Amino acid sequence: ELSVNLFTDIHLLVSILLGLVIPYIFLSLIIRGTGRSVTHFKTEIHRQFIEIPFLKVGKAKPDVVRAVEGIAHQAMDTLALPGLIMLMPPIALGYLFGTKALMGFVLGVFFSSFN
Repeated sequence: ELSVNLFTDIHLLVSILLGLVIPYIFLSLIIRGTGRSVTHFKTEIHRQFIEIPFLKVGKAKPDVVRAVEGIAHQAMDTLALPGLIMLMPPIALGYLFGTKALMGFVLGVFFSSFN
């Protein structure tokens, strides 16, 4: 039998609150990483305009491979932490505190989508 009382089960209450907060932390890290990637891309384009002669006139080719590699590396570095943030809490809560805590976390994530 699975009985739930929100006010007496502290694991359930904390896991619901954690579930409410985690999506916003995830999104803030994604948005910050996107801003960093765009800044890196802008810096690379500016560098190429300065270093490659005749690029502004259209008589030279830009170094597209270097720009794309830089963006890809920046994106991979940026997505490592948000990926861990979305992967680890459900596993840790389910393993350490059981099904009630995992249920509370999932409910918190679900309720955070109603804004």
